[in-house]
Amino acid sequence: MKPKPLDEPFTPPPFPAWAIIARKGNRVALLVVAAFFGLTANSGRAALVFDRPSQTVPAKWSDKQVVAVYNFKNEGPEKVTITGMETSCGCTALTLDKKEYAPGEIGVIRLVFTVADKLGFQSKTATLTTDLPSQPAIILAFVTTIPDPIATDPAVLIWEPNVSDPKPMSIAITLAPGFPLKELKLGGGVAFHTVLTPLVPGQR
Repeated sequence: MKPKPLDEPFTPPPFPAWAIIARKGNRVALLVVAAFFGLTANSGRAALVFDRPSQTVPAKWSDKQVVAVYNFKNEGPEKVTITGMETSCGCTALTLDKKEYAPGEIGVIRLVFTVADKLGFQSKTATLTTDLPSQPAIILAFVTTIPDPIATDPAVLIWEPNVSDPKPMSIAITLAPGFPLKELKLGGGVAFHTVLTPLVPGQR
């Protein structure tokens, strides 16, 4: 049995061939296809979007803690729940006001790094997990440098061995402003004679 001819010419829409069915069902079928593609696009897009997921925060020698603030927004079409938070170091902690965020809602995560006796370059990460299949994990990065309050230049002095009359050498010691140093002593072995000469009182 031959199919009944259409009353007017049929122009296929710009969709894949498998999406085209009989003319009377075209309108419904294309709506279903469009909804399918829209759902796929939304599900593949990250919902929680951070303005600065990687941060470098300055620090002073006197800081007990260094804090980074990560602002984010749920730009997806569905509610997102933050199901877990982990950090790469026990010296780093995360705080979050709540776990569930509706579409369009904004939030803030605070990362607190405890300095303790750490000096120099510090790099830490934090991992958030969510209930969104397209965004199961989010990595936040944190970098800071804790300056040493006592800097020496150069750090090491080296004399050539077996020299009968070695030349005197010097090290510049610089203190960070406000560093509470009350006394500085220099010690030397039998072969060394040391002299401390203030250049800038309380600083160098």
